[in-house]
Amino acid sequence: MKRCPQCRAEYDDHVEYCFVDGAELVPHTGMLQLTTPLPPPPPTRSLLPMLLVLGVMGTVVLASGLVLIVFLVIESPQVKSVEPDPTAEIRLPIHDPVPQEDSIIQIEISSSPEGAEVWESDNLLCSRTPCTIDHPAGERLERDLTFKLKGYKTQEIRMDDPTQHWSPTLPRVRRPTPPPVPSPSTPKPMIEDER
Repeated sequence: MKRCPQCRAEYDDHVEYCFVDGAELVPHTGMLQLTTPLPPPPPTRSLLPMLLVLGVMGTVVLASGLVLIVFLVIESPQVKSVEPDPTAEIRLPIHDPVPQEDSIIQIEISSSPEGAEVWESDNLLCSRTPCTIDHPAGERLERDLTFKLKGYKTQEIRMDDPTQHWSPTLPRVRRPTPPPVPSPSTPKPMIEDER
Protein backbone atom coordinates (compact mmCIF):
# COMPACT_ATOMS: atom_id res chain seq x y z
CA MET A 1 0.00 0.00 0.00
CA LYS A 2 1.17 3.54 -0.80
CA ARG A 3 0.03 6.88 0.56
CA CYS A 4 0.23 10.48 -0.68
CA PRO A 5 2.30 12.56 1.76
CA GLN A 6 0.20 15.68 1.02
CA CYS A 7 -3.43 14.62 0.92
CA ARG A 8 -3.02 11.26 2.71
CA ALA A 9 -4.93 9.36 -0.01
CA GLU A 10 -4.06 5.66 -0.18
CA TYR A 11 -3.24 3.77 -3.41
CA ASP A 12 -2.23 0.29 -4.57
CA ASP A 13 1.49 -0.49 -4.77
CA HIS A 14 1.71 -0.22 -8.55
CA VAL A 15 0.62 3.48 -8.54
CA GLU A 16 3.54 5.95 -8.40
CA TYR A 17 1.91 9.43 -8.17
CA CYS A 18 -1.19 10.85 -6.44
CA PHE A 19 -4.18 11.36 -8.72
CA VAL A 20 -5.31 14.41 -6.73
CA ASP A 21 -2.20 16.55 -6.39
CA GLY A 22 0.46 14.67 -8.39
CA ALA A 23 2.80 14.09 -5.41
CA GLU A 24 5.08 11.03 -5.39
CA LEU A 25 3.55 8.27 -3.25
CA VAL A 26 5.43 6.77 -0.27
CA PRO A 27 5.13 3.24 1.10
CA HIS A 28 2.54 2.92 3.85
CA THR A 29 2.86 0.27 6.53
CA GLY A 30 -0.23 1.17 8.44
CA MET A 31 1.80 2.93 11.15
CA LEU A 32 2.20 6.63 11.40
CA GLN A 33 5.52 7.66 9.97
CA LEU A 34 7.26 10.88 10.74
CA THR A 35 8.65 12.43 7.68
CA THR A 36 10.37 15.59 6.92
CA PRO A 37 8.16 18.64 6.79
CA LEU A 38 6.12 18.97 3.66
CA PRO A 39 7.30 21.42 1.07
CA PRO A 40 5.06 24.41 0.61
CA PRO A 41 2.48 24.01 -2.15
CA PRO A 42 3.32 25.59 -5.48
CA PRO A 43 2.08 29.13 -5.85
CA THR A 44 -1.42 29.30 -7.32
CA ARG A 45 -2.28 31.60 -10.12
CA SER A 46 -4.06 34.70 -9.04
CA LEU A 47 -7.54 35.16 -10.42
CA LEU A 48 -7.39 38.91 -9.97
CA PRO A 49 -5.95 39.78 -13.42
CA MET A 50 -8.50 37.55 -15.15
CA LEU A 51 -11.37 39.10 -13.16
CA LEU A 52 -10.14 42.58 -14.04
CA VAL A 53 -10.05 41.73 -17.77
CA LEU A 54 -13.56 40.26 -17.64
CA GLY A 55 -14.82 43.29 -15.74
CA VAL A 56 -13.37 45.69 -18.30
CA MET A 57 -14.84 43.68 -21.19
CA GLY A 58 -18.26 43.60 -19.52
CA THR A 59 -18.14 47.35 -18.97
CA VAL A 60 -17.27 47.95 -22.63
CA VAL A 61 -20.15 45.75 -23.81
CA LEU A 62 -22.58 47.42 -21.42
CA ALA A 63 -21.48 50.90 -22.48
CA SER A 64 -21.81 49.98 -26.17
CA GLY A 65 -25.34 48.72 -25.57
CA LEU A 66 -26.30 51.91 -23.77
CA VAL A 67 -24.88 54.07 -26.57
CA LEU A 68 -26.85 52.05 -29.11
CA ILE A 69 -30.08 52.41 -27.14
CA VAL A 70 -29.58 56.17 -26.76
CA PHE A 71 -28.85 56.50 -30.49
CA LEU A 72 -31.99 54.56 -31.42
CA VAL A 73 -34.14 56.63 -29.10
CA ILE A 74 -32.75 59.92 -30.43
CA GLU A 75 -32.87 58.93 -34.11
CA SER A 76 -36.26 57.19 -34.06
CA PRO A 77 -39.16 59.21 -35.47
CA GLN A 78 -41.17 60.87 -32.80
CA VAL A 79 -44.69 59.55 -32.59
CA LYS A 80 -47.18 62.14 -31.63
CA SER A 81 -50.41 61.02 -30.15
CA VAL A 82 -53.41 62.44 -31.94
CA GLU A 83 -56.59 62.85 -30.04
CA PRO A 84 -59.71 62.23 -32.11
CA ASP A 85 -61.85 65.26 -32.81
CA PRO A 86 -65.20 64.55 -31.18
CA THR A 87 -66.91 66.97 -33.56
CA ALA A 88 -65.54 65.31 -36.71
CA GLU A 89 -68.03 63.54 -38.92
CA ILE A 90 -67.17 59.95 -39.67
CA ARG A 91 -68.23 58.68 -43.07
CA LEU A 92 -67.92 55.02 -43.83
CA PRO A 93 -68.52 53.54 -47.26
CA ILE A 94 -71.73 51.61 -47.38
CA HIS A 95 -71.49 48.28 -49.14
CA ASP A 96 -74.30 45.86 -49.47
CA PRO A 97 -72.52 42.51 -49.13
CA VAL A 98 -75.68 40.52 -49.86
CA PRO A 99 -77.28 41.55 -53.14
CA GLN A 100 -81.00 42.14 -53.08
CA GLU A 101 -83.02 39.57 -54.92
CA ASP A 102 -84.39 42.13 -57.35
CA SER A 103 -80.97 43.66 -58.15
CA ILE A 104 -79.18 42.99 -61.42
CA ILE A 105 -75.48 42.42 -62.06
CA GLN A 106 -73.89 43.24 -65.39
CA ILE A 107 -71.43 40.82 -66.96
CA GLU A 108 -68.91 42.09 -69.51
CA ILE A 109 -68.58 39.99 -72.64
CA SER A 110 -66.25 40.43 -75.59
CA SER A 111 -64.76 38.25 -78.28
CA SER A 112 -61.68 38.05 -80.38
CA PRO A 113 -62.29 39.31 -83.02
CA GLU A 114 -64.93 41.79 -81.89
CA GLY A 115 -68.33 42.07 -83.54
CA ALA A 116 -69.73 38.61 -82.78
CA GLU A 117 -73.37 37.96 -81.92
CA VAL A 118 -74.04 36.41 -78.50
CA TRP A 119 -76.89 33.89 -78.27
CA GLU A 120 -78.39 31.96 -75.38
CA SER A 121 -80.51 29.12 -76.75
CA ASP A 122 -82.67 30.91 -79.36
CA ASN A 123 -82.42 34.35 -77.71
CA LEU A 124 -80.10 37.02 -79.12
CA LEU A 125 -78.47 38.63 -76.04
CA CYS A 126 -76.03 40.91 -77.82
CA SER A 127 -75.86 41.83 -81.49
CA ARG A 128 -72.20 42.90 -81.46
CA THR A 129 -69.36 42.30 -78.96
CA PRO A 130 -68.10 43.89 -76.75
CA CYS A 131 -71.27 44.24 -74.69
CA THR A 132 -72.74 43.60 -71.25
CA ILE A 133 -75.56 41.27 -70.31
CA ASP A 134 -77.77 41.49 -67.27
CA HIS A 135 -78.14 38.67 -64.77
CA PRO A 136 -80.31 38.53 -61.63
CA ALA A 137 -77.99 38.93 -58.62
CA GLY A 138 -79.68 36.34 -56.47
CA GLU A 139 -79.63 33.57 -59.08
CA ARG A 140 -76.87 31.08 -59.67
CA LEU A 141 -74.86 31.84 -62.80
CA GLU A 142 -74.78 28.92 -65.19
CA ARG A 143 -75.42 30.11 -68.70
CA ASP A 144 -74.47 28.52 -72.01
CA LEU A 145 -73.63 31.20 -74.57
CA THR A 146 -72.95 30.84 -78.30
CA PHE A 147 -70.76 33.34 -80.18
CA LYS A 148 -71.37 33.67 -83.93
CA LEU A 149 -69.45 35.75 -86.48
CA LYS A 150 -69.45 35.34 -90.26
CA GLY A 151 -66.21 33.81 -91.49
CA TYR A 152 -65.41 32.30 -88.05
CA LYS A 153 -66.32 29.06 -86.33
CA THR A 154 -69.18 29.24 -83.82
CA GLN A 155 -67.83 29.11 -80.25
CA GLU A 156 -69.83 27.92 -77.21
CA ILE A 157 -68.88 28.68 -73.61
CA ARG A 158 -70.44 28.07 -70.20
CA MET A 159 -70.47 31.09 -67.89
CA ASP A 160 -70.32 30.25 -64.18
CA ASP A 161 -68.43 33.16 -62.55
CA PRO A 162 -69.95 36.67 -62.60
CA THR A 163 -66.62 38.30 -61.69
CA GLN A 164 -64.77 36.86 -64.67
CA HIS A 165 -64.51 38.73 -67.99
CA TRP A 166 -65.72 36.43 -70.75
CA SER A 167 -63.88 36.75 -74.06
CA PRO A 168 -63.57 33.65 -76.24
CA THR A 169 -61.35 33.58 -79.31
CA LEU A 170 -63.19 32.59 -82.46
CA PRO A 171 -61.12 30.53 -84.91
CA ARG A 172 -61.31 31.52 -88.58
CA VAL A 173 -63.19 29.16 -90.86
CA ARG A 174 -60.92 27.50 -93.37
CA ARG A 175 -62.33 27.48 -96.82
CA PRO A 176 -61.81 24.25 -98.67
CA THR A 177 -59.20 24.56 -101.34
CA PRO A 178 -60.62 24.00 -104.79
CA PRO A 179 -59.23 21.11 -106.81
CA PRO A 180 -56.42 22.08 -109.12
CA VAL A 181 -57.54 23.26 -112.52
CA PRO A 182 -55.90 21.27 -115.27
CA SER A 183 -53.73 23.38 -117.47
CA PRO A 184 -54.60 23.36 -121.13
CA SER A 185 -52.34 20.90 -122.83
CA THR A 186 -51.16 21.26 -126.34
CA PRO A 187 -52.87 18.81 -128.66
CA LYS A 188 -50.72 16.11 -130.12
CA PRO A 189 -50.21 16.33 -133.80
CA MET A 190 -52.04 13.62 -135.52
CA ILE A 191 -50.12 11.25 -137.60
CA GLU A 192 -51.55 10.46 -140.93
CA ASP A 193 -51.52 6.78 -140.19
CA GLU A 194 -53.83 7.23 -137.30
CA ARG A 195 -56.70 8.41 -139.42
